[in-house]
Parts: sequence; structure tokens; C-alpha cells
Amino acid sequence: MDSRYTGAPLADKAEDAHFVYQVTVVADREDQADWLADRVRRAVLDRGDSGQWVNQIEAPGTDIWARQLLLDDGLDGAGEAGVVTAVQRYELSASMS
Repeated sequence: MDSRYTGAPLADKAEDAHFVYQVTVVADREDQADWLADRVRRAVLDRGDSGQWVNQIEAPGTDIWARQLLLDDGLDGAGEAGVVTAVQRYELSASMS
């Protein structure tokens, strides 16, 4: 997906990068697709009581300091018979550490 960078070249450790990732869930039934889409959302965005991310994203030499849901298209059962999809896009913001 598209990514964007701000300021100086990415090699400058003081600059930020924002990466966009898409997750497409494919299932046989709506309840399955809804369950899995919810699990993905929670895996990426959930925080613990102290405010820390529940699931760390490890990228050597990089500090992932922000995450956000950009798009959640909901369920789409209009495809081939018996196929339900759900599309989500997430942006991860990172700095060199």
C-alpha cells in the first residue's frame, strides 16, 4: 500500500515514516469473517491498562510509535457464492531507534 515519509530522507534517524498495510479477511460465512476481522483489529490496536500496545510489532532498529485504523469496509458477501470478505487498512508510524 502507499507509504509516506516526512522531512529529510528516511536514512535521517530523526525523521518519521508512515506505512499502510491492508488486511483482507476471506471466509465462508459472515460470522466467521466478522470474528476474524475483529481479531485482527484487536491484535493491531488493543492497549493494556498501562497504555502499552498489547501486541508489539518488532522491526529491528525501528520504533513503531503509532498505529491507526484508516479503513474498515465491513463485510462484503457480494463476491462468488459462499465467499465473504472484509477489508481493513492500518497505518503504522515509525522512527529509527
